[in-house]
Amino acid sequence: PPLGALAMKRCDYKIAACVCLAVLVCTGLLSFTAQSVILLFAIRLVGGSAVTGFDIYRKTYLSAEVSSSVRGRVSACLAGMQKLAVMLGAAVGGFFAQHLETR
Repeated sequence: PPLGALAMKRCDYKIAACVCLAVLVCTGLLSFTAQSVILLFAIRLVGGSAVTGFDIYRKTYLSAEVSSSVRGRVSACLAGMQKLAVMLGAAVGGFFAQHLETR
């Protein structure tokens, strides 16, 4: 069976998706405090795992709760918002790095 189906059997996908997002936010904040490249790599690895988990739960939720007639539109809308958030996050992070002189 797919990984998402196995994960669905273990816990509620809404709670798991929120946990993955919380881990992602925490690793993003911890990245500012990393004093070495190894530590930054480890933090980013955990954050990447959280993104992967969130993506699995998001797709599992869509297939379970959204009817097939509108699933494509909902999926495209969520993917668009995610891409917009990535671009805005990079811009805000660059602003903070430049004006707060964190590096």
